[in-house]
Amino acid sequence: MKGIIFDLDGVLVDSMPFHYRAWKKAFKEIASIDVDRKLIYSLEGMPGKQLIKKVFQLKEFTDNSKIEQINNKKKELFLGDLNFKCFPSVKTMINNLRCTKGLVTGSTKKETDLILKKILTNSKFEQIITGDNVEKGKPDPQAFNLFLSKTGLKPEEVIVVENSPLGVQAARNSKMRCILTLNNSPLDSSEFKNFIDEENILKTRIPFIII
Repeated sequence: MKGIIFDLDGVLVDSMPFHYRAWKKAFKEIASIDVDRKLIYSLEGMPGKQLIKKVFQLKEFTDNSKIEQINNKKKELFLGDLNFKCFPSVKTMINNLRCTKGLVTGSTKKETDLILKKILTNSKFEQIITGDNVEKGKPDPQAFNLFLSKTGLKPEEVIVVENSPLGVQAARNSKMRCILTLNNSPLDSSEFKNFIDEENILKTRIPFIII
């Protein structure tokens, strides 16, 4: 293994409950839409506006003028509530890895920079790719392919660590091996059976091992 790519939310930092809380409040306040936890977790990795459009489609909500408002409100709520922590031993694991390390996330650059500054302090990544760097979010492999082009690595030389269906699909679409860690996700391994081999699913919900 010459390279490893980590997703951010739900893999390195325990931020998904905070993302969900922000989405839930934004959808309810602006569009009177109730979103459940599993729905938001299943759409993790999708850029904000695409996520909103997907929820609108599922809820048969047609007022697209609300998209920008919900997106902005969610960002405001999330950035005002960065009180989560990284998972235990994550910083040590990152700093002990002797390979090219990448962070590929659907979060915005502003969100990612704040998390790196406040929570993942002193954690070094050779490449950081956010939702602002790509036109297409997960499950499209564009972000992962950008990592490959920037590092010169081949797909078979890199492992991806993900926790969402869209992230796992993106890794597969980029021809890279993927390790699934569920941590505290409400999703279970059966919801990934069409995307990843059983041997690549970590059974425990505690932080993953050093690969």
